[in-house]
Amino acid sequence: MLETRARIVCLCDDEEARRLLAEAFGNAGYALIQPEGASNADLGLVDLRRAMISGKKALSIANLLRRGSPECRLIFVADPAVNAASREALRRHGEVICAENDLDHVIERCRRIIRLRNIAEEAGERLKSLAALNRLAAFPTIAASASPPNVLIAGNPGPAALRAVNALRKNAARCVSVFSAGQVMRAMDNSDFDCLIFLPEAAHDPLLSLMRALRHHPKHGTAPVITVAANAQLAAAFARKGASETVLAAHISADLEARTQLAARRSRLLRSMRLFLTACAGDTIRDPASSAFTGTFALEHGARLCARADQTGRPLSALVLNLAADGAAKNEPAKRALHRAARLINRITRAEDIAARIAPSAFLILMPATTRHDAEKAALRLEGVLENTVFRGEQDNDLYSILASSGVSERPQGFCIEETVALAFKQLNKSDARDFTPPHRQFPQ
Repeated sequence: MLETRARIVCLCDDEEARRLLAEAFGNAGYALIQPEGASNADLGLVDLRRAMISGKKALSIANLLRRGSPECRLIFVADPAVNAASREALRRHGEVICAENDLDHVIERCRRIIRLRNIAEEAGERLKSLAALNRLAAFPTIAASASPPNVLIAGNPGPAALRAVNALRKNAARCVSVFSAGQVMRAMDNSDFDCLIFLPEAAHDPLLSLMRALRHHPKHGTAPVITVAANAQLAAAFARKGASETVLAAHISADLEARTQLAARRSRLLRSMRLFLTACAGDTIRDPASSAFTGTFALEHGARLCARADQTGRPLSALVLNLAADGAAKNEPAKRALHRAARLINRITRAEDIAARIAPSAFLILMPATTRHDAEKAALRLEGVLENTVFRGEQDNDLYSILASSGVSERPQGFCIEETVALAFKQLNKSDARDFTPPHRQFPQ
């Protein structure tokens, strides 16, 4: 059983449906709780698949859930046959997702919403810390344009594509339609789009493979991709392939335009927050050699993160990473190899994480809203990337490899940041010593 990544308060009248919901969300690491214990819940989930909902009743449900958790977002799981007026009434209070028995696309959407919330919360806490140190002017501002979005529609021609173009062309600044994944890549090379609409025909469509590749693209990774599915079962299949947001084909005319406008605004704000969180500037804030945060700032900001964790009841994990370059540790080229490894750490950590250099070869990574299990997986990923990367000296042809060891701790309730870091160092000291094998020093022929 996975550790609880988030607490979701659930309203469901059917006991069998609630059991299936709890099983599906439990396998993803989310715990469903009753409204009576909904204090500081991460999300509110309302199952309306077997109920007829009016706008007045939706408002009463929203007020009930927000009474215990004012900050939680609401998600309404509705039947695909619900009419457009009911969906519009529900969208005034939260997000509407049409589903049947398969809930993979609902779980994936919840995961994306929680990730967006984590980034927004870290941006707010980082603003407070920088303002307290009078270093806010050295970082970019967080702002999002309110101009109409540029939209790209990709898919084979047909009734669904025509309805999508007709729904978006009135309020979009530009609406471009292409047919294949290759044309999508050429269009994105020549223009920037705020939102992408994909119309895949099956779960093995090349558009879905392209969508997964775009998630890791440095330039287009924040662009939202809305997939259009013929039914709820296909929407769940698309979610298993990486789709984060889906609109049913029958709801294109009524829902697609509003969903696209909202997704584009969130994407612009997310891009601005990521730019702020990854900015490498600020005297005494960033280490000039590695672009990582300084240890002083990490501890001061960590105290704010501990207070936030106590307030929300969410986990906070600390990861200590120790690096060693093969060869003489005091050698100047080996030091430069450590600097390059440090910059690599700063690039592969998440935007909402704090990667700080607390010693020439030791790094501290604070992970808000992250369980110990997920932090350990992140540690293994960091170790794998660093140990499988070969670094070259700047003034010689020598190659240097890095040996990385890590220690992970999840902050117990009430612990300060110093105690949490001490627990991580304790785990680092307990880690087994491994034999260091340098890579093959053979240049390609």
